[in-house]
Amino acid sequence: MSDLAGSRIIILGLGREGLSSYRFLRTQLPEQELTLADQSPSEILFANFPEWQAISRQDRNLLWQLGDQYLENLANFDLIIKTAGIPVTLPAIQQALELNPGLQISSNMQLFFDRCQGTIIGVTGSKGKSTTSQLIFDILSQAGQKTVLLGNIGRPALNYLSVIDQETLVVAELSSHQLAELKASPQVAVLLDVTPEHLDYFANFEQYLAAKTAITRYQSPNDWLTYNPALSGAKKIAQLSAVRPDHQIKHSLVDQSANLAFQVFIKDETIYYRESNQPNQLRKLMAVNEIKLLGRHNLYNVLSAVAVAQIFQVKAASLRQTISNFQGLAHRLEFVADVDGVQYFDDSIATNPTASSAALHSFPQGKIILLAGGSDKKLDLTEYLESIIEQKVKALLLFPPVGPKILEQLQKLWEAKGLTADTFPQYRIFQSMAEAVQQARTWAKAGDVVLLSPACASFGLFKDYQDRGQQFQLAVNNLITNQSTKSKSI
Repeated sequence: MSDLAGSRIIILGLGREGLSSYRFLRTQLPEQELTLADQSPSEILFANFPEWQAISRQDRNLLWQLGDQYLENLANFDLIIKTAGIPVTLPAIQQALELNPGLQISSNMQLFFDRCQGTIIGVTGSKGKSTTSQLIFDILSQAGQKTVLLGNIGRPALNYLSVIDQETLVVAELSSHQLAELKASPQVAVLLDVTPEHLDYFANFEQYLAAKTAITRYQSPNDWLTYNPALSGAKKIAQLSAVRPDHQIKHSLVDQSANLAFQVFIKDETIYYRESNQPNQLRKLMAVNEIKLLGRHNLYNVLSAVAVAQIFQVKAASLRQTISNFQGLAHRLEFVADVDGVQYFDDSIATNPTASSAALHSFPQGKIILLAGGSDKKLDLTEYLESIIEQKVKALLLFPPVGPKILEQLQKLWEAKGLTADTFPQYRIFQSMAEAVQQARTWAKAGDVVLLSPACASFGLFKDYQDRGQQFQLAVNNLITNQSTKSKSI
């Protein structure tokens, strides 16, 4: 840490990442003065993160900039360690860079990349990052590799630096925010598709796509890259990589038996792969129906994980067992319960129209009662609305502020398609999850699916997507409890 000793450092943003950055710096620089800045006033910050209150009492070498003053005097520092969700385009940051040309901007992830001794397997895309990252971690760790999972999956990278050595494989889920100012690429880049997302943060899709490109932009020829060339966003980012052709693992959901450029693909509902030393010989891995993950879209995630397994020469038996046992992650098309023959699924992680569209297509037509809406990310809802129509969604339970917007746009599209008003789904606007789930139960019949897949961020009625999903699951479990209580009383 000699490069930071004596530097004037401010940590900007005091959530989980900021707390992680502070702890790392304090371990390395025990006596150095640090400035901590966050837009929340102290009472809110300390309520959300009690650790900061304890730190404020114990650490006397801290200066605090909280509330409305959190962006003041940034030009006075040598280094800003910025939480990923704070845009570098903020006027206060841009002004500081103009006033102080020597000012450096870093992040929890950049500090980690600069110091990590292990091999980093970076995963990015607009949807499926967490599922793919977790599956890769499970495959490698269960194959006997020393593996660590960190990043956007809710595990700040610097928390794990001390347990990583040269033999460690590091699976890092990388968001657009974490990649935006990163000046390094992972040794293994795993590209899922990139579709419009976070347009409340980025000016347009092109800027969002550009933010993702750090995952390949700094790669060397001997690094590795895996992607599906049929996905345009992934293909664009892959073209920026310097990885040599024989280190690029391409995969496909269609038969590529005759195309040696593809190492992993699906043929006759079976996953096949080629070993690098015998490309002309196809190896059968497993049938698609052995995969427990719901939805055709999850095959993109599985094939990405299979491709990474080929890089690290995981044996087929181990790979097949791990994939077949993988149940997925919380709030990702997670089965919650069956109540009176109605199945309830929590897909709260689906915060964009593309992800929710994929979820809708995971179930039969005419059976879905959909919980949707939330806070606005300025995304085009057309794909989502088209899927609602295609899947003949029976009913809509909508959360503001986007819920009414979904309803209005769906009504216009319905009319434009010449569909009759009497076939339009039932709908209501709700201010609470408990009320929405109660109404869903009233509307649902045996064989139906009640699906929370909002296509929107959660902020407003809910703290985050996890809180939203937990409230949904609690409401569903209350249905079961109430049902049991009534049965006993009878």
